[in-house]
Amino acid sequence: MLQSDECAWPECAGRQAGLPKERRVPCLKCFGKTSYCSEDCMDSDFHAHNFECGCELRKVIRGGINIAHMRRQQVGSQSFANLLKHVIKNVDRKTLLDNIFFVRLPFDVTEKIQTTHAVKTLARAGCAAKLSKNICLLETWKRWIKHVKYTRDSDQPPHLYFFAYPPDFSFVFMTAVPYDEQEHFDESLLPFADMIACPCTLHSPTSV
Repeated sequence: MLQSDECAWPECAGRQAGLPKERRVPCLKCFGKTSYCSEDCMDSDFHAHNFECGCELRKVIRGGINIAHMRRQQVGSQSFANLLKHVIKNVDRKTLLDNIFFVRLPFDVTEKIQTTHAVKTLARAGCAAKLSKNICLLETWKRWIKHVKYTRDSDQPPHLYFFAYPPDFSFVFMTAVPYDEQEHFDESLLPFADMIACPCTLHSPTSV
């Protein structure tokens, strides 16, 4: 777990005990800049966080920033592709095929992604239980399973899966990279990409 993944409430029982809980509940008003391990911790930190949260929201409104558009640019950039290539080149075959990889996008939508950017791994076996705790990740799991089944049924080479997501989990960008027997990134094989929008009513109000 990354240090930045700790619950933001300073008095969180997990943090006080030296066992920080992984944050799972992002504050949507500030686009996930601040996140908590539970809704209880979010409620407890509301008054302390409210001012900072409002400032972040006003920055976006005043600046006229189209966050969705800029996020798409981030995951479609050459720097993001370079990160994937770096992982594939430097991680052994077994680890690549036994895991799925998660990339939390920088909070700053204009920030360029470096090859040193943190990438998390999650074992494919039994991952459904963990992904089902987040509504957007659950939808991602369903899409991933469909793609895995499709590649197997159509006798395609195994694929490596990378899931990029913003701090507020408004979407997950799934990239499936064909992985040939020579164990390298084959430039001639185009990755499969799928933008999975969070189906919750806050992120998809038109679905109400």
